[in-house]
Amino acid sequence: MHESILNTTSFFIRLLKNIGVPARVIHSADEYQESPYSTSACKVYGTTPEKVYHFLTKKMEPQMIYHEIDFLQCHHYLMLLPVSNQLTFLLIGPIRSSRLTDSQLLQRIELPQLSLSEKALIQTHYHSLSKELNIDTIEGLLYGYGQEIFGKKEKLTQQNYTLSDVVHRKTESDITLTAADSKSIVPSMTVDELYAVENKLLDYIKSGNARKVEQFFSDAASRFSFVDMEMRTPDTIRNYKNGCIIQNTLYRKAAEQGGVPPIYIHRISSDFAARIEQLTSAEEAMELARHMSRKYALLVQNRSIKEYSLPVQRIITLIDTDLTADLSLKRFSSELNQNASYLSTLFKKETGVALTDYVNSKRIEHALFLLNTTDLQIQTIANSCGIYDLSYFGKLFKKYVNMSPGSYRRSIR
Repeated sequence: MHESILNTTSFFIRLLKNIGVPARVIHSADEYQESPYSTSACKVYGTTPEKVYHFLTKKMEPQMIYHEIDFLQCHHYLMLLPVSNQLTFLLIGPIRSSRLTDSQLLQRIELPQLSLSEKALIQTHYHSLSKELNIDTIEGLLYGYGQEIFGKKEKLTQQNYTLSDVVHRKTESDITLTAADSKSIVPSMTVDELYAVENKLLDYIKSGNARKVEQFFSDAASRFSFVDMEMRTPDTIRNYKNGCIIQNTLYRKAAEQGGVPPIYIHRISSDFAARIEQLTSAEEAMELARHMSRKYALLVQNRSIKEYSLPVQRIITLIDTDLTADLSLKRFSSELNQNASYLSTLFKKETGVALTDYVNSKRIEHALFLLNTTDLQIQTIANSCGIYDLSYFGKLFKKYVNMSPGSYRRSIR
């Protein structure tokens, strides 16, 4: 059996090399560090080939394909072989699925821990790789090989790992994972685990539980799934931005399911979209992901109308959408084809305030926002709130804020 596996593996390695894919069997730490590329890559990550070898062999499980994307966007695959020496594995890669420009390559290897000769070695090795290859094709071949050596009835699974997250302490057994200084943004999770963690956070947002969201992001294992997205382009920062764009979309849908009117979701979503494009590092992306999730949870907590009946939800949505529109009971009664008296009673029963008071409070709330954030004339602010009589606006504002609009503006300056 042992000989059969090695023969199959030798054939598979030759097949891969024929299409330009480096591959070899690793039996020991010494063999792993024979590759100049591996040695240089390990130095980029601040570790040694020997420590990486022990990290990998400790981590790997049978019938599992491990996949990494390194600091040059090259793919690597590892598979523990079912032979007597349990520390023997197949190493495939590096494989290029996309090509870095010369400037991108130079930028990635311009590191103080690399000597000039090591930088030159990495450049030479990178340029010697075959042309860009289809990763789906490589993985298809790898799964076929895996079924051949493990048996077609056995299920193979794939897991992502990253050497950039290896933190080595005084002993090799202390090697652990961390999110700090990550050069690769592929999470150390299976796909099922990734989705389970993601759904947990979305449930917290949907229920408006900001406290649980904060607890979630204090868990290092959970943090991986939210800016740790697949490297889809050669531009690392672009990948982080894309990851945050995905999270913004997911959080927005969770808030919608939590009963927040679209007008509020659109405002916060647009603000985050602009901030995402200003990201410059992985740390900023992680912090923004945390901030976005908390703000969406608070939005659900403060703006959800999910518990209201459909007619009341509709009225609130219409009010929030346009404060300058006709927000009278007569208009809502006609639009919803409901009895005005019934609607009035229902609205007060569910919200705790009369419809007129609710509309006025929303208009003054918006007036306060404009006074705090703009230099618009008070008449213009009144009109923006749907109140066209300046005298009435002043009286209404004083009723809710206990001072005139002018006095309030002077008090905040």
